[in-house]
Amino acid sequence: MDTRQPPNSIEAEREIIGALFLDPTGAESVAETLHEGEAFYQTAHSVIYKAMLKLVRAGQEFTWVTVADVLKASGDLEQAGGMDYMVQCTEFAPSSVGLRQAAQSVSNAFKRRQVIQYTSEARERAYNATESVLEIAETLAQGAYSVLADESDPGARDLDQVMSRWLAEGMERSREGSNRGISTGFPSIDDMIGGLQAGRLYVLAARPGVGKTAFALNVLTNVARASKAQGHHGPLMFSLEMADGELIERVMAAECGVDPRMFKSNWNQSIYDGLVGCTKELDGALAMRISDTPGVTIQQIVRRAKRIHSKHPVNLIVVDYIGLVHSSERHDRHDLKIGAITGALKNLARELRVPVLALSQLNRDIDKRQSARPQMSDLKDSSSIEQDADQIWFLMRPEFQATLIVAKNRAGRVGDIGLWYDKERTQFQEPSER
Repeated sequence: MDTRQPPNSIEAEREIIGALFLDPTGAESVAETLHEGEAFYQTAHSVIYKAMLKLVRAGQEFTWVTVADVLKASGDLEQAGGMDYMVQCTEFAPSSVGLRQAAQSVSNAFKRRQVIQYTSEARERAYNATESVLEIAETLAQGAYSVLADESDPGARDLDQVMSRWLAEGMERSREGSNRGISTGFPSIDDMIGGLQAGRLYVLAARPGVGKTAFALNVLTNVARASKAQGHHGPLMFSLEMADGELIERVMAAECGVDPRMFKSNWNQSIYDGLVGCTKELDGALAMRISDTPGVTIQQIVRRAKRIHSKHPVNLIVVDYIGLVHSSERHDRHDLKIGAITGALKNLARELRVPVLALSQLNRDIDKRQSARPQMSDLKDSSSIEQDADQIWFLMRPEFQATLIVAKNRAGRVGDIGLWYDKERTQFQEPSER
């Protein structure tokens, strides 16, 4: 058993409490650095600071007396060391500059304790032979990412920094010929939506059997082909419904013109040689990654996407589909779970600065209506999806002629786009390509 005292900065904690009693205006300025008071090692300092914040956010000034009243009401006064201890802390008060330095010192010690906690928990779990190694490693990675994200988060940027970065990124995209975003490979769709933009969440919804996976796979391979040509790593797909082998069969049918019935037949040498030739052609033409683990949680998807992106930067993430994504967190209602999932996908898009395309199903109610044209209310758990998505697309396919409906577009036009569907090759095409 490790008897060493966890990292802490008790002296800096006292300095913070003392400084704030002398100048309460600084309480809010260090709240983020101090993680709303959770960063304190000594419980007395944590409860005192939280009482200060409570008073400040209620629009009240705090003193020893008012803070003591709050702590007495919550039953925490004794835990805080009483009025005498709060008065003693003022003897350690630093300057305003010293306050920020003291807060950073407390925060650094807190993050070290977090690292120790994450690694200690992982170590104990690793001794349990019944636990999945992958789950233990991913939980450890999630903890590490939370510390890293906090370290790299600038909090807020000055306007000149925001504008400078915006101009630099726009110029870089212009040099690469991609200022409209990543091309879907469908010119008519790109014209309407401006390409797939970094940091945005796109939702593609349709009834089962209409071809949403096929359409998403067409977009994925189009992006993968352009990525390969440009020397990029390409897109990443999380397929919760189909195994990677099934997806490859669809890609081979669409890209190489392979008859899908061939995959289910007995292969002779000629067929095998033809398929080998197709796989080599695709390997040389497409850059993409596929994760087909069934039953994954949104937390696992986020962790894996970040891990893969850190090694092989991706330019598009596809999730097929929202309804099959689980959550390691408990939610009282299904719509709350879906909201947590779409919110996490939106945050993932923004954090990694890549577009995320998530597939969703429509309610059965659409089949009961005279008009089969999808509406926002047809989305399963529509409120959360509609709120988080930057764009929502509906796919209709009565037979061979398909329609992609851009029903929501935060940054541009909405409308219908006509497409042609080759059922044998599971491939969508522009009408002009037929």
